[in-house]
Amino acid sequence: MDQHRSASTVLAFALLLSLAGCGGVPGGPAPAASPAPDAQTPEAATAETAVQPFALDGTLTGAGVHSGYGNQDGFYTVRYAADGTANVMFVDYAAGVETCLCASPNCTHDSEACTSWCGCPANIPDVFPAGDRLVWVYLGNPEYVDEYGDAARCKIEVSRLDGSDRKTAAVLDPRLQLVYGSICVGENAVAALVSALQDGSEQLEETWQLLLIPLDGGEIQTVAEFSADDFSVLELAGGGDGVIHLVKTQPSEDFKKRLEDLRNGTATPDPETGVGFDSAEAIASNVSQIVSVHGDGSFVETEVRWKSVAGSYQVIGNRMILLESDTEGLTLRDIDLASGEEQARKVLLPPVEVPFAEYTNRLSLCAVTDDWLIVRNSFSDHSSPQTVQQLLAIRRQTGEVTQLPDWSAALGGDWLPAAATADYLLLMQKGGTLFFVAGLPQALAQQGTPKAVRKVSP
Repeated sequence: MDQHRSASTVLAFALLLSLAGCGGVPGGPAPAASPAPDAQTPEAATAETAVQPFALDGTLTGAGVHSGYGNQDGFYTVRYAADGTANVMFVDYAAGVETCLCASPNCTHDSEACTSWCGCPANIPDVFPAGDRLVWVYLGNPEYVDEYGDAARCKIEVSRLDGSDRKTAAVLDPRLQLVYGSICVGENAVAALVSALQDGSEQLEETWQLLLIPLDGGEIQTVAEFSADDFSVLELAGGGDGVIHLVKTQPSEDFKKRLEDLRNGTATPDPETGVGFDSAEAIASNVSQIVSVHGDGSFVETEVRWKSVAGSYQVIGNRMILLESDTEGLTLRDIDLASGEEQARKVLLPPVEVPFAEYTNRLSLCAVTDDWLIVRNSFSDHSSPQTVQQLLAIRRQTGEVTQLPDWSAALGGDWLPAAATADYLLLMQKGGTLFFVAGLPQALAQQGTPKAVRKVSP
């Protein structure tokens, strides 16, 4: 599963900066080709946190902010039509084909008769494979309930892996909206942060709820409520064995003071940047931390911390994989969140020639297999849209690094790892319009060339 968590945290604080002068967070996104991680990221303090006991069976995996989600057989993504409707697509790794998630012959894929079709432009779902079924998560868009009715409401559906036999597991209050990027999906339940529109207002309430939503149609439980009063940011990370893990990103006191000045109108924004200070420099001082909500009703702020912009992570159940960079290099941290035990390994990255005088370096953990971490190491020029990147595979048990081939020339541009299994590596063109599949063992051996995924109609 693709996992760009460090980038989503930066975007969250960029949102706080952009909203500093307007005194509130807008409602849901307008109908668009793809939802964006903007107004859906909560400000949340843990000082006033109410937690209720709950039961959680199985493992929850953090969904993050992505263009699709995969299992061992393939990858599920969404393609948008010109009218804002969409179709769920399936990329078959072994066959190297992409097709609508529909088995009906001669289907036009543009009506409710098609199992792949999503007809509400304001509320297109994300689709997650979970065991032997798919979980369809509709974030909800309260601003468009009057226009689209129930189709714009937040809801959870479950189907077979081929999209058939889709059933509704839960429908939430029309004022509620799931927090984009803060959803955890398991075989038995979905955990999600939700926000609510105040009556007669387009601003979000200052309380965010953590919900546990059973996939069998059982009662939805409000597990915890978080108050929003200190500019910190919460994201759902994962969970398992009766525990749900969140990441709390705490801004520095200086950063909070400057944001408060902007909101109060006591700071003069820079005419070029729109803020009164260097936002990148300010965000660099923020610290992230794992906080855990336990089934017995307790709330624990753990000792797992890292510099927010310097870390990229994935949480599966109670296991956290964290890549953390500092002045001494890169560290791979493999953390058991249940026991607190941690294995840390230094990772030696291969050298890379960067032709830019000034650039931003970002390391992104893109996919995780049992043996390998697939990582993108990118360098973006400050004065142009040019980027230099390395695609790397890091062995989880040893920290050994294998540089994957540079396919940019052969594939015609900048490509991102979208998903990986023990056998396959899925590459996505920046923008998500084209896919290529490579054999992961062959790529590790510097052999083979990725093959273009063919689009096929059933």
